[in-house]
Amino acid sequence: MAYEDEDEALDASAASGKARVVNNKVTFEMSEEDKNIEKNLIIQTMHMGKQPFHPGNFEMFDPDAGKTIPKKGAYVMILRPLPIAPPFDKITPGMVFWAKHPQGTDSRGFDAKGYYKVELFTPWGTPHVWPYEYSPIQGSRLVALYDAGELLFHPQHIELASLEMRLYYLMSRGISKEQALLLMLGKLNKNIGWWEPRQDLKDRIAQWRD
Repeated sequence: MAYEDEDEALDASAASGKARVVNNKVTFEMSEEDKNIEKNLIIQTMHMGKQPFHPGNFEMFDPDAGKTIPKKGAYVMILRPLPIAPPFDKITPGMVFWAKHPQGTDSRGFDAKGYYKVELFTPWGTPHVWPYEYSPIQGSRLVALYDAGELLFHPQHIELASLEMRLYYLMSRGISKEQALLLMLGKLNKNIGWWEPRQDLKDRIAQWRD
């Protein structure tokens, strides 16, 4: 769970010495000085040929504001194949999953070493991914992509046939598909299922990456 108590957080990271108090809140996020040290180390090891450089290397501990998610969670779209073992190799670019801060992180999502990841809730388990591997997506955008037929929805607590039947009923009452989805799914501020691109789009994404 995320640490709310200052003493608990400081004790939990005593070995790493990363916990700091900023604006009266405990955080594991690295100080700007530590971030610069880490960046220089990455650049040095890259030049020595010991580590391939990836633009996202810095995002692991210094993510852009647009890559962080609220503590309560958010939907994120996968941007690249994940370098993790089966069954997580089933997770492909374009899929959208609910994500939350992993256990043991501070209120902003940084772990005791000062790194930032999110935990995905997928049908195959809960892998952790780096900021350069995903992008948060707004609920309205998800609904629009589903409405356009570009994303297929796999609901978690309702059969797809039942969902489509309710959609048909609402649309027969003169409500647009997008409005009907918003009525049924709410603001998409909780885990209600996952999305994936339709097959021809998945094939095109795979060909483009190859």
